[in-house]
Amino acid sequence: MFATTAALVTSVLLGVQDPQIEALTDLVHELRSEVSELKNKQSKSWISAQRADEVRELVSDILADADTRSNLQGSAALAGYDGGAFLKSTDGNWSVKINGLLQSRWLYNKADTQTSQHGFEMRRTKLTFSGHVVDPSWTYKISPTWSRAGGSNTLDAYIQKKFDDGSWFKFGQFKANFLRENIVSSSKQLTVERSMLDNAFTYGWTQGVELGWKNDDVKIVAQYTDGPNQSNTVALQDPVNAWTVRAEFRFGDAGWKDFN
Repeated sequence: MFATTAALVTSVLLGVQDPQIEALTDLVHELRSEVSELKNKQSKSWISAQRADEVRELVSDILADADTRSNLQGSAALAGYDGGAFLKSTDGNWSVKINGLLQSRWLYNKADTQTSQHGFEMRRTKLTFSGHVVDPSWTYKISPTWSRAGGSNTLDAYIQKKFDDGSWFKFGQFKANFLRENIVSSSKQLTVERSMLDNAFTYGWTQGVELGWKNDDVKIVAQYTDGPNQSNTVALQDPVNAWTVRAEFRFGDAGWKDFN
């Protein structure tokens, strides 16, 4: 368009004096330079926009590939220590915590009619795996243990479902709610060992189902089990089925966890 205009201006002014023609010619050259410069700028701008589109497409492909690789590798997990070494999913719906207990002791036994005896032993050796699955309301606990004689066994092995109203349902192998002394974990006893009374009358671990409920002041637990000391047994072994019901009332400012 500018070139056509310049040509027309030149042809119309052929009869004008030479100085004027030269001035107009210079103006035409100047206009041509400006038009050429504008064309170059537009070309560079178009190239930049095209490159920007290509870069966007490349970034999108890279992100899509990274997302695919991430899905193939599985979800990320969180790890750390909070009352035990733990590993859990980022959404908080799956977790496992690992705890352990080692209790070693030296014993000395002396009686008038017997030869004195003494020595070391591993009173308790156990691991505990606990956490939740699917969501935090479904909890589990598995506790393998090793006896003083060297054999292995299982203490806790249960799954528990908690409800919003403070109730819960548990099934598997767990400790019976009978004597308070036995309910408190061996890792939290205030003396060297539980009393002889507990040793004689405790229910110990058993297999069955449990239904419980608690609020800030009251806790009630009912269990239907195979009877006392029926851990690691088979179903058709003629167990003595038993009901165990325990109610606790809390006074003061301490929470239920302070009594575990």
